Amino acid sequence: MRANRIAISSVLAAVGVLTIAQCAFAAESSPVKVINGTKVFKQLIPQDLVWGSASLSASTKAIEYQATEINSALDKLVAKGAVKVVKTFVKTSTTAYPDWKSYVPTFTQYKLSGLDANGKVVATSAKLPSDSANLASRLVYLKQSECAATGMQPSSLPVCTISNPTSEKYLRAALRTSLGNGQSEDLGGYIYQQLFTCLKGKKPFTVKSGVFDCPSNAKIFGGERRFKLQGSFATRSYSIVINSSKFTATMTYGPANYSKLALTGTYDSGSVVRFG
Repeated sequence: MRANRIAISSVLAAVGVLTIAQCAFAAESSPVKVINGTKVFKQLIPQDLVWGSASLSASTKAIEYQATEINSALDKLVAKGAVKVVKTFVKTSTTAYPDWKSYVPTFTQYKLSGLDANGKVVATSAKLPSDSANLASRLVYLKQSECAATGMQPSSLPVCTISNPTSEKYLRAALRTSLGNGQSEDLGGYIYQQLFTCLKGKKPFTVKSGVFDCPSNAKIFGGERRFKLQGSFATRSYSIVINSSKFTATMTYGPANYSKLALTGTYDSGSVVRFG
């Protein structure tokens, strides 16, 4: 969906279109029947998914990016004269992922401080990982709390090393990241609104190759007029059956098909792997 979806609630209010709650109250007059509309599905990603080759390739690129980001930070510290690196955790909100413990050892970001031979701090890195809203990025991190910045390490310190998660573990966290939080009702409601508006007004529409297209909706929904009759968002999937002659539809919600999503991973940029 495009960014203009964010302002859709005010648009709908202006034209008097029913909200989902209002539609539930006036269910008898709605042309759209909803099945499992109020059922809450779990967001826990299975641990035995079979990841497609595209997904595995995407994870490799994302992990390499993460490692490069840390190595770059270490190189900058060394360039400033650091021989010792100290990792300091930075308070990080876990509101976005209250279930983070199911995917990563910690969600907290950290900074690296470089100390010279006299114990003086010569430089400090930016927060790592830089992607503050990505669960998967927490799986690639500097292992030690204190370590030697170069191979010429002090005898009491280990050489700085970076964790190297498996693709499977990384992808599971990336898939959980892609689902977000609390989006299922927002996106489901948005599709419902488009469907309701078109069918209630008995506006011309077409169904072709699994895509519903109602041209008149474009004026109400910021230019959007099409959506797939089957898809997934957040913790649920949806499927829509249209009765063209009666201008009615049945919209059925079900759990997201994680097995299918596991085959669709693509590398976006940085540490981002997208699905779907």
